[in-house]
Formats: sequence, structure tokens, C-alpha cells
Amino acid sequence: MSGCKPEEVASLMRGATSPSLRWELFQIYLNDNFDRLVDRFNSYIFPEPNTGCFLWTGRLNTAKLPYGKFRVAKCEFYAHRVSYLMFIGPFLQRDKICHSCDNTFCVNPNHLWRGSQLDNICDRNKKGRTQKGSNHYCTHLTND
Repeated sequence: MSGCKPEEVASLMRGATSPSLRWELFQIYLNDNFDRLVDRFNSYIFPEPNTGCFLWTGRLNTAKLPYGKFRVAKCEFYAHRVSYLMFIGPFLQRDKICHSCDNTFCVNPNHLWRGSQLDNICDRNKKGRTQKGSNHYCTHLTND
């Protein structure tokens, strides 16, 4: 993408229908606007002194588990994934960025690790966070 202006990359990113292409374009856009985006990203962080988590105070998604969202060029990306990309390094769109602290609001790069979907599931099971029975988010009936 050498030779493209940041606004051209942003326009391509907005028009990309593939999440992996949008992610690749975002990485290019980030490199071209790094200092400005890091400053903006950091303005949404509240350091929590007891756990060391950097709590995301910006926009949240509305799924069953809330994660922070960071908006760039009218495209939204999960804040913890952006944090990993900014402060640790690039990764594939298919990779999972997992929380060692199990706090979905946390964007502290020291609490994040890259893994596969299987790694994430094994981590969840090892920590006893698997939802079962009436606690499962899809359950309509109770155990009673």
C-alpha cells in the first residue's frame, strides 16, 4: 500500500466487506497515524491500581460479554485487540487476543496474550468459567 494517503486507506477500510481485509487495512492506517491514534486510545484508559488492569472507558459492544470498542475511520475494532497491536505487535485477524486477568474491559497489554480459539477455550475451562445449566447465556429454562 506504499504511496496511499491515510485518507485513501481509511476509505478502503470503510468499504472492505471482509473482516480480515479491514484488519489488514487498519494495521496500515495505524502505522501511518500511530502517535495520534495512541494518544486517542490512551485517553479512554483508567488504570485500576488493585489489579493492574487498564479499564476501557470508551464505547462498549452490546454482546453477552461487553468488550471495549475503538472507532477508527468509521470502523470499530475491539479495544483489547487494538491495544495488543499497538503495544505488542501485529497478529492475524483469526488469532484470539485473550485476557490473563479475565476482565473484558482490560486493555493492559501485559494482561493480553495471543492464542487460538482452542487456547481460549482451554483457558476458560481451566479457570472454571464455563457457563452451564441455567447460568448459560442461551438457557431459557431454569434448573428448577
